[in-house]
Amino acid sequence: MNVCFHSGRFVRDPELKSVGDTNVVNFSLAVVGSKNLKTGKCTFINCEAWDTGAKIICERYQKGDLITLKSEYREDEWEDKEKNKKRFPKFRVHEFAGIGSRPRVEKQNNVDKPEQENDDGPKF
Repeated sequence: MNVCFHSGRFVRDPELKSVGDTNVVNFSLAVVGSKNLKTGKCTFINCEAWDTGAKIICERYQKGDLITLKSEYREDEWEDKEKNKKRFPKFRVHEFAGIGSRPRVEKQNNVDKPEQENDDGPKF
């Protein structure tokens, strides 16, 4: 069985892309292991989500938000021009849940501005 659980913060804003008619998002998380709680050292992991999950992640999460994932470890393998084998480790997301988030930030002219909330609640 290949099941992994991680909790971490988004390293950057996730960006939605399309592969044919399917949505995909690749993102990185900063994960702090139990041995590093006092030091704050973290490990960076690469993740990908497909279809509806990809769209929801892009709509609801941004850099710094905390998320918990249930995923599967995978490796992309290929050969470079010199016929050297290369590997790229990543985690394919199957389930996720947000733990905490900060107010959404609207970026204008390279200046971060918190979005104004209205009676409908925060905008996602």
